[in-house]
Amino acid sequence: MKRNVLILGLGSIGQRHVRNLRFLFKKKVKIYAFRERHREEIISENLQLHSSSGRIPVHEFYGIELIDNIERCSDLDLDAVFICNPIFLHVKYALYFANLGCHLFIEKPVADKLDHVEELLAICKR
Repeated sequence: MKRNVLILGLGSIGQRHVRNLRFLFKKKVKIYAFRERHREEIISENLQLHSSSGRIPVHEFYGIELIDNIERCSDLDLDAVFICNPIFLHVKYALYFANLGCHLFIEKPVADKLDHVEELLAICKR
């Protein structure tokens, strides 16, 4: 059974999760990514930084389908969402995907302030 996973943010942490998912699930995972910033540094397995300017974009390097509209995610039948974008966006996207019924992996810290964290907890408990 193939799993559908969304990665929010493809910085060093997001790329690490992509590598881990590929290692654990091999071809049994379909990885999507949504990015607000489009920096193109590729972080290799040995944590070396490689600028991909003039080369292939990060999402192509990892074989990930890039999602350009967050609203499209509701049609993807996602099994899990990895929230690896900047901290001030964590709760915003966690609320969105929790309401869709997705499993969440949120990089620490969960939020930069406590606004809406209780709401998120309540949704997750349901």
